[in-house]
Amino acid sequence: MGILATCFIGISLLICWMIDKGYMNVEISSDKIKLKGYFSIQKIEYTHSEIEGYQLNEVVDQFHSLHQQIRLKTNAGKIIVFPKVAYENYPFLIESITNKYKFMNLEPLRFANFYKKTLPLIAALSGLLYLLKILFNLIE
Repeated sequence: MGILATCFIGISLLICWMIDKGYMNVEISSDKIKLKGYFSIQKIEYTHSEIEGYQLNEVVDQFHSLHQQIRLKTNAGKIIVFPKVAYENYPFLIESITNKYKFMNLEPLRFANFYKKTLPLIAALSGLLYLLKILFNLIE
């Protein structure tokens, strides 16, 4: 029974460790922003004067291809990333942050134009090849 409990605790801790730290509950009030991870006891609070501004950063992921994610930068130089996949209502989060903080810069992805043009082309060609494979299998 002890071995089973130890394995269960170990697997649970591993799952909690693997969860991305970008998955946070965000509360923006009139004077501060509160951040708390889903499995974290400690809450991180910043007053609005401690936040220097926000940046937009272009990233590529498997769910949204090329998109912009928002990042807050504190006066101490710490960057807080809000990944798009972590928030169900991401447009509302962006609107809340852009209304409270100043825009600093846009960090484009290197070769972003290449990705924008080639990813849809590669997807279309791979879909076409798959359909041709199905067609040839039906002919045989």
